[in-house]
Amino acid sequence: RQRIRGTQNTRLMSGNWAITTPHVFASPADAVSPSGHAPNPYGTDPPAADGSKVVILDTDHVGPFLSSLNDPAVARVWVWKAFTRGHNPSFLALDPHPGLDKTLRVMGYTRTYAEKMNLAAMTPQNSLASTQYCLANPSKEYLVYLPSGGKVSVDLTAAKGVLAVEWFNPQTGKTVTGGSVNGGENRTFRAPFSGDSVLHIIRLITPQNETH
Repeated sequence: RQRIRGTQNTRLMSGNWAITTPHVFASPADAVSPSGHAPNPYGTDPPAADGSKVVILDTDHVGPFLSSLNDPAVARVWVWKAFTRGHNPSFLALDPHPGLDKTLRVMGYTRTYAEKMNLAAMTPQNSLASTQYCLANPSKEYLVYLPSGGKVSVDLTAAKGVLAVEWFNPQTGKTVTGGSVNGGENRTFRAPFSGDSVLHIIRLITPQNETH
């Protein structure tokens, strides 16, 4: 970052068909938007962010996959995959389509969780969840995405004490309380509804737990 006249400027570099994804990541930019130049995994299964740069996943840059994002069900899965891999999905809305409102609503859901969690302390932790879509502050908080719903195993070894469990249905926006579990080991959870699901686990601070 550069400071000019007392202000802080963030440098953003956006890829295109000539500026490839390796180029933008090798640049001195603070934030980047990967290009649609093939091969581009960011359009289907975004790799976990490594923290070296802020990554903005603009749907205009995901190549042939863009047209499939007109299907709100496909877009919903992509948004949650990107979010739990530590990225910032951005949806091109220059060409409105019937499913756009649903997609924007899904992006609002991810924002709700971003504001609800201690997001600054969380990083992508693929190895902590069997689905490999997990943001975590391993001793305190986990957000796990299940693209196909069903069951997921989460490694809670680092989280001692009691943790609250919450399920979120990204299709309907409904939240379901999942009770509580003890940390300190691997736990298996089953979604209470069909289809893709989101699991939020957070450590409870009680007199029996440490407060740090």
